[in-house]
Amino acid sequence: MFSILIPAFKAKYLQKALESALNQQYKDFEIIVVNDHSPENLAKIVYQYDDPRISYYENEVNLGKENVVNAWNKCVGYAKREYCLLFSDDDILHPEFLGEIKTLIDKYPSTDLFYCRTAVVDGNDHVIRYSSASPEFENVLDFIWHRVNGMRDIFAQNFVFRKSAIQAINGFVKFPLAWATDDATWYSLARKNGVAATSRVLCDWRWSELNISNIGNSILRFQAIEEYYNWLTNFVGETKAGNEFEQTLKKQIGEQLPLRRKEAFEYIIERNLSNKGAFHTMNLFFKTRSAYNISMKSMVKMNMRKIISRQ
Repeated sequence: MFSILIPAFKAKYLQKALESALNQQYKDFEIIVVNDHSPENLAKIVYQYDDPRISYYENEVNLGKENVVNAWNKCVGYAKREYCLLFSDDDILHPEFLGEIKTLIDKYPSTDLFYCRTAVVDGNDHVIRYSSASPEFENVLDFIWHRVNGMRDIFAQNFVFRKSAIQAINGFVKFPLAWATDDATWYSLARKNGVAATSRVLCDWRWSELNISNIGNSILRFQAIEEYYNWLTNFVGETKAGNEFEQTLKKQIGEQLPLRRKEAFEYIIERNLSNKGAFHTMNLFFKTRSAYNISMKSMVKMNMRKIISRQ
């Protein structure tokens, strides 16, 4: 039924992640751990479990160094079951996760994408916040509308997808640094038959400065934002709206996308100010403002926000 895919690089929480997968109440699953050429001894952690449901592979090179999407797609290639979960080496599944997803699959058999509500936790497993609750089913335009209006959280690790469906779109949608790769991929899988969800909190996603959204060269991040919003604009434009409600959703999404793009650029500028200071950030601004139409107003806004936060 399920393949739990773990592209692994970090050892610190891997044992917790594995045990949370093994402790699922629904038992029809396999676990595939793919060591992405980690310098740490991940094999020692995996091999302490004498369980035939676990398969362990090692990449000859670090695929994630170029783009973590390469590692994700390789994991999918190892899957032997119909439904896949791209899990993480530092997150936690609650015991009821697979059983709850199985219930949704039985109820919506033509759907290719399923997910649960998530707890965002820190390094000590303390809850920082919960993701937003979702309706049990929505079409792709409603899904995107809630996302671009800030009403829907999207992660990679709390989604289950049909293997044949992701293969049909040639794997995860690729952007530099995998920025918004999960968003674009989930939209692609939901386009035809929607997405089903449970509002039960059944996954813990660990926030870290090492998460994809918090690392990487800022110029590459600007490039990823530009590519993603161009992709999403085209995707929404090509998605059919079947009735007046969907037509309105589509129109409002189109109105929101330029605002979300601007906010994404401002987010990178703000983080750059926090991590590298004003001089580096001004240098970045002058290198990129023409290519990505970043205004001086945005730069001043981020500088003022930084000054106020220090008071």
